[in-house]
Amino acid sequence: APRAANARFPRRLAREHQGGQVDRVPTVVRIDGEPVASDQATVSVFDRGFLYGQAAFETLRTYDGVPFAVEAHLERLAYSAEHIGIQPPEQPRGLVGEILELHRSSGHRDSVVRITLTAGRGPLGLSSTMLASPRRISWAYPPPAKPAHWWTEGA
Repeated sequence: APRAANARFPRRLAREHQGGQVDRVPTVVRIDGEPVASDQATVSVFDRGFLYGQAAFETLRTYDGVPFAVEAHLERLAYSAEHIGIQPPEQPRGLVGEILELHRSSGHRDSVVRITLTAGRGPLGLSSTMLASPRRISWAYPPPAKPAHWWTEGA
């Protein structure tokens, strides 16, 4: 008999690996810094990130509420955004407060935080013009659980 996909993983991890991450859906999302319930968060279909993939993102971890390598993540986000025609935040370090608030609102000891910058709405068609009205979408959710055997047998 053929082996089931992901048979080497515990069932919960196999579900997560196949997209069943329902238990990690963020409850609070921020759009342009403003809190929005996750079921109310939307982005326009005319957003250039949606239309043309003109977006940059960074995902980082917090450990005991402290963002890991936050400056490197924010510098890379600004660099990426600028190189694809998105005006980066003037004060990338100002996002640290948003990251900390997202973590606190997640209610978890550790979090995964994602920040996405899109080019926002702009003219239809490809453009090399730097757009000055980007959108920022960010959220936090708990990190995936590690299998118990990782602690005794290693990864």
